[in-house]
Amino acid sequence: MKKIIFILFVALSSFGTLSCSKNFFSHQPDFYSEENVFNNVDLAEKAVNSLLARRMIETDLVKISLMNIGGDDVTTKVVTSFAQFANGDMNPTSSLPINLWQNSYRQIRMANKLLSSLENKTEWGTSRDQLLGETYFMRAYYYMELLNFFGGKNLGVPLILEAMDPDDNIFIDRSSYTTCVNAVYADLDQAIKLLSTPAQSTVNRPNRGIAMGYKARMALYAASIENNPTNDQKLWQFAAQTAKNLIDSNYYSLHTDYEDIFLTNNPEIMFFYKSDNQIVAHYTDAFIQSPANRGQTGIVPTQELVDSYEVIEKDGKAVAFDWNNVLHASQPYHNRDPRFAASILYHGSTWVNGNGGKRLIDVSATGIDITANLQYSTPTGYYIKKSADPDYFRRTNSGGTLSSLTNFIEMRYGEVILNYAECLLALGQAQEAVHYVNLIRSRESVNMPALKADELSWERYVNERKVELAFERHRYFDVRRWGQSAKVFNTSYHGVNVLLDDVGKPSYILKQVNQRSYPAKMDKLPIPQSDVDIIRSAVPSFQQNPGW
Repeated sequence: MKKIIFILFVALSSFGTLSCSKNFFSHQPDFYSEENVFNNVDLAEKAVNSLLARRMIETDLVKISLMNIGGDDVTTKVVTSFAQFANGDMNPTSSLPINLWQNSYRQIRMANKLLSSLENKTEWGTSRDQLLGETYFMRAYYYMELLNFFGGKNLGVPLILEAMDPDDNIFIDRSSYTTCVNAVYADLDQAIKLLSTPAQSTVNRPNRGIAMGYKARMALYAASIENNPTNDQKLWQFAAQTAKNLIDSNYYSLHTDYEDIFLTNNPEIMFFYKSDNQIVAHYTDAFIQSPANRGQTGIVPTQELVDSYEVIEKDGKAVAFDWNNVLHASQPYHNRDPRFAASILYHGSTWVNGNGGKRLIDVSATGIDITANLQYSTPTGYYIKKSADPDYFRRTNSGGTLSSLTNFIEMRYGEVILNYAECLLALGQAQEAVHYVNLIRSRESVNMPALKADELSWERYVNERKVELAFERHRYFDVRRWGQSAKVFNTSYHGVNVLLDDVGKPSYILKQVNQRSYPAKMDKLPIPQSDVDIIRSAVPSFQQNPGW
């Protein structure tokens, strides 16, 4: 086997380490021969850290923006490459699919090398098990990324599970979706077996609970109509059981404060990453905060999402918001589901002023949240509050970095609860499903009226998932796997103009912000054409995604 050189971007300190070396972390790439890496536990750990870090370094913008803009809960006016995606103007030479495809396969090849070596390092004991389990998890993670963006409807991706030399022919045909899903399950099962429990693990390293959560997510996607057109109940039963296994483990719990989930470490967070402001950074705040708070507002909430938050009536019942209801229309933000105010900044809501105090959001024509920078002001009348750092303006205004310091959450326990509820609903077990939906609604800071089994229609579940997981990069994938993308995404998106009378009392005028075009081919991103051409030189039958 030829020697190769590994470029290891050493992972950020929030990952923790298996050793206690104080000089473990470096801010420059380290070059090590393959034989050195695979014969030294500390260097092998750096290689595994590289797999973890690369999911952030090379796809940060994609995860923050594309996976939200793909849905109908946000829109954009300033991030042109992502607007291209949202409007269906992408093509096989666009940078977004190229980055996603090529980065994932780079990491998969690294994982294959690590797995082939770590399997034989039994003398490393529990350190070997942890590193091996993490590597199995990360290979599954990258294959899930590929399947989510490029697969589905029985189309998988090239499945490479063996270590290869650089000169080996790695150009193989696409496997079926089911074959790829089974490979993901196999890797996650290995991770579950090898990894320690969350309580025994270093914060933010893959652990048994995280692997169980990703298996439950994969099973849900595989059971959904896009990938299960015959509605095979066995797939739903399997998905339900994988989610229930994690619930029964009691590894995680719902945090009492919904808004606080995204700002602090708490028992609901499962998998996340955090900026170290040096090697790895995420810029969520720059993308979501008002220009009056030094944001650039790359993505903003749509009226379609705002209208999804229920209204609590005087009799205590929760009903759908309705612009044709005079009371609703005159006070559109009054008595709404508390998750609305925790997730979205609207005219008259309270936010920080950057000096340790508070101010009111003003999106009227002369308001500071519009006039501070017209280029970056919201076109819809709303800004994202969920996950926004209240200290961002003060910190950056005094010369601090523009990167965010809050957790970028990739999985939390609330999703697992909803995944299980969806499986139960698909299996016709509404009485059991409503119990789990009500767990989400009865969170102490939310306290929405409980639903009865006969009130939990499929549409109401879909809405519950939409508001609970808003801006968490689920909506795009959810609508696709439900087979509803053509209906939901080919539409106009709206916002409001806020008009003030002589005494400053607001009235709200609905407006169309943009018209989205979503061709059916957008359900799968195009495989980069350069890769298709190279693979076809060895495998002429290799299939580009339909429509591209």
